[in-house]
Amino acid sequence: METKWNFPLSKEAFAAMMDVSAVQTQSSYEDAKNTVLTADQYDGSAVFLLGEMMCQMLPEIQRINERRLSEGKRALKIGSVAGFPDGGSMTEVKVFEASRMVELGCNEIDCVMNVGMALVGRWDVVEKDLLAIRKATEGVTLKVILETPYLTDEQIVTASQVAVAAGADWIKTSTGWPEHKKTTVENVRLMKQTVGDQCQIKAAGGIRNWETLTAMYEAGARLFGISYTTVQKLLTQE
Repeated sequence: METKWNFPLSKEAFAAMMDVSAVQTQSSYEDAKNTVLTADQYDGSAVFLLGEMMCQMLPEIQRINERRLSEGKRALKIGSVAGFPDGGSMTEVKVFEASRMVELGCNEIDCVMNVGMALVGRWDVVEKDLLAIRKATEGVTLKVILETPYLTDEQIVTASQVAVAAGADWIKTSTGWPEHKKTTVENVRLMKQTVGDQCQIKAAGGIRNWETLTAMYEAGARLFGISYTTVQKLLTQE
């Protein structure tokens, strides 16, 4: 008996919203290679890797993109991170990370806001930091990670507003690193209610099944940061 596909978009449409990622401490060279291959195989939105691993994999991603374009497919976006995973680095360090990855060929940067300063209400420091990173990444897509598992609802609202004011193209829920709390559908909904159409929402952290993914989609997320193993599991599931 065939299982009825009971979700709002096709698997292919959801795949095109997946930033296939290997950005954990333990993410290995093999993980990076599998992330690239999975994004290519399933037509993901982007490949996201930590800085040095991206440097190692860039030539292969560029070869894959040349082949994809010759086949009439879109190129995979190339993404890396800045201030990862805590956001507490000095602004100069985050600016260097972001601008260097852009120089190397990345066209998307996921940057962690200064979470520690946000938690004590120093939104002036948070905004100044993000403005500098936005200036350093002019012309590429900047996603600001709020790290919602550590924030109250009020802080999520303020963080979303500050990120928009600093010029973020997207705001993102989480790095996926918090172990005991993950992104929730309510986090996504609150972010969307706060920013409306001023920028877009990327969800990441704890997305393991279609029910969670589609609930976050319906709450307003239009990109999803997901590991290659979860992408494979989801997209091969009947």
